[in-house]
Amino acid sequence: MRINLRMSRKHRKKSAEAERLTKQMSEDEALARNLQENMSVTGGSPTAPSISTTVSKPKAEVSTERSNVTSAKTKPVATKHDNLAKLKNMTSDFFAQM
Repeated sequence: MRINLRMSRKHRKKSAEAERLTKQMSEDEALARNLQENMSVTGGSPTAPSISTTVSKPKAEVSTERSNVTSAKTKPVATKHDNLAKLKNMTSDFFAQM
């Protein structure tokens, strides 16, 4: 008789946990839908990509031509060593003034 009560308590506990998780999941989904609607109304882009459960068929023809786009001038990106050298010069100038 005790074994049945223990199993029953475990079963009730697991059932309550499953119900709680189901309720939390439905609340999260409702919140996500609400946020998605707000984002689309305000014109913002979603932060995470939407996940599709359907299998999409690959496109038969994909254009692989490259367009002749002139590249805009880009500034050279400072490297870690450039930044450290600049910092060392700044600190030596600071202490030289003292």
